[in-house]
Amino acid sequence: MSSRSQDLTVSSASAWDEVFTGLHGASRIKVPDRRAPWAGRLEWQRSKVYGLALCSGGEEVVDRDTRHIRSDPRGTYELLVPLAGKAWVEQGASSGEIGPGSMVLCDIDRPLTFAHGDDLVGLSFLMPGQNVAGRSPVAAEGPHMLSGAGGLGRVVRQLTTTLHEERDQLSESTFDIACDRLLDITSTGPRV
Repeated sequence: MSSRSQDLTVSSASAWDEVFTGLHGASRIKVPDRRAPWAGRLEWQRSKVYGLALCSGGEEVVDRDTRHIRSDPRGTYELLVPLAGKAWVEQGASSGEIGPGSMVLCDIDRPLTFAHGDDLVGLSFLMPGQNVAGRSPVAAEGPHMLSGAGGLGRVVRQLTTTLHEERDQLSESTFDIACDRLLDITSTGPRV
């Protein structure tokens, strides 16, 4: 899938903002010092239906509010899967910390705050909102914390990681087939 895959290293907070918002939607991104050196890395692949991105970078707080959503609606959900470090996610009345043993499924077209330190390395599985709602009305109701420590949640975490690791070996159609299965499992995944 290399024709739809890209690896990028970013050396400034402003460049990171542009790449990040291009992938995840218009947002306000706050960093401790915009003039300080930045070390961000993004690897992603996309098909016409799904996306998968590995992100690492500096400390930041990302706010996507109603103004951003109105100007840049995405119609997507994201499954955020930390591989290292911790992040704070808040959407509506739900909030919590996620780390390597947990994940969260969020609607990108609802106000969201995502904050993390410079030690976070995580995967984001991007999927169409209509596909989430069609498979699980419960999953479509709002953010859901998922356990990735064992059982079905561990399968979700491992499949997400394997999809990223094997991205160059997958055609667009096989990537989409694997993502369909991942969405099926995620929609019924264990809650924390």
